[in-house]
Amino acid sequence: MAESDLVRELSARVLAQDDKVPTTFRLNRRTLKRLRTQEKRWSTSMSFIVERALEPVLTQLEEAKLPTDGAGADDE
Repeated sequence: MAESDLVRELSARVLAQDDKVPTTFRLNRRTLKRLRTQEKRWSTSMSFIVERALEPVLTQLEEAKLPTDGAGADDE
């Protein structure tokens, strides 16, 4: 998803009506500070921002093959 799509979605305040499960993530201070800043700027939750940002990354990881899949890493 392009950045402009995320900004449009936040601007339109379109929120998914999906079940939320409490979780804990460890973020470095700089990332957390940036996330809090955007939470306030857009008047939306950090959870929403993180979920939307992770969607394309998770899709890419799910579609990718692990480096050892069919690579014959043990062949010398």
